[in-house]
Amino acid sequence: MRWHNEYNVGTLQRPGLERFTRPRMPSRRPRAAKLPPPPSARPMNLIKTIKNLMEVSGGVGTIVGFVHDWANPENTRRSWDMVARYVIPEITAMSPACASRRNS
Repeated sequence: MRWHNEYNVGTLQRPGLERFTRPRMPSRRPRAAKLPPPPSARPMNLIKTIKNLMEVSGGVGTIVGFVHDWANPENTRRSWDMVARYVIPEITAMSPACASRRNS
C-alpha cells in the first residue's frame, strides 16, 4: 500500500491511479488510463511505435529512453546497441530538421 501511494501515485503520477486509503484497497485492481502497449524488444517495433507517435503528435523534440536494472548489464548494453544501430538512423532519416540539413 505504501509503495503504491508513494511510487505509483506520488513519483510516477500514473494517470487514473488513486491513493489507497485502507489496506484492503490494493486487492481491488485500479483502473489505469488506456495507453498503448510498450514496444516489444525488436528494433522494427520500436521504429513503428516512434513513427506512430510522431504522426499522432505532429512531431517530437526529444525521445527519452528509460533504463531499469531488470536486465543484466550485458543484455542492457546489447539492447541500447540495437537502438543505436537500427532505430536512431531510421528515425533521424525521417526527421524534417535532418532532411533540410541534408538538402542544403
